[in-house]
Amino acid sequence: MATVENLADVEDNSDGWKTYYIRIVVLGRVFYKIGRCKGSIKNRFHQEPRDTLIQIIRIWPHKSEALSCKHEAKLEKDGNGLRPYIGRCGPLVHGGNTEVYPYDLMGGESPPINYIAIMYSKRYGGLHTRALADSECIDCYRYLEGEVRYMDYAFGPKDVGEGSYLQVPLVSNEKIVTVATEEQLEQYASSSGRSKERRWAEDALDRYIIVSSWSDYHDFSLKGPESKVPRYAEWV
Repeated sequence: MATVENLADVEDNSDGWKTYYIRIVVLGRVFYKIGRCKGSIKNRFHQEPRDTLIQIIRIWPHKSEALSCKHEAKLEKDGNGLRPYIGRCGPLVHGGNTEVYPYDLMGGESPPINYIAIMYSKRYGGLHTRALADSECIDCYRYLEGEVRYMDYAFGPKDVGEGSYLQVPLVSNEKIVTVATEEQLEQYASSSGRSKERRWAEDALDRYIIVSSWSDYHDFSLKGPESKVPRYAEWV
């Protein structure tokens, strides 16, 4: 049974619906979570392992489930924070990891450097993922890489047998970074059509900035124009 401490100025009673902001401490690692529940927050997390510490920082009581849902959505929208956890990748054993943050969102801490990575290959086309320039907050879950699909691209692009992935500087910026396999770039560079694609492919092959992990971000050239992710992008 997890240890649950109420540090809020509101009682964690068993009545009605509530939203909450908590700190989770597991084996010396600290996480934060926004959530909602019916009844006490202590009861919501009591089944977590005994080496888990839950510290309740804020509690907001609500008169109905609908109001708690609305408030939770507002907290998440206002925070607009980084949530890199899902499934077994996260500190909670009994669900709720998708609402967990690796930093104190409401305490004013800044999120780890992160960006959208677009990976082009002849085999898969363009795949999108949320990449971390510093993977420290998920390193302890690295054993899941290759075991569950949502971790396959968590630490870097996946080898598809088309040579190294190279950064494509002319279409990369601080928020969205494009990488492509050597074979894909060579195909673009030799194409007689689409001069823009040919130009950025030739530039990428010339600079040859190898991308083996998302932490290579610090070596990228990020002077490309601002861009947007297509509405129907394929995410992994």
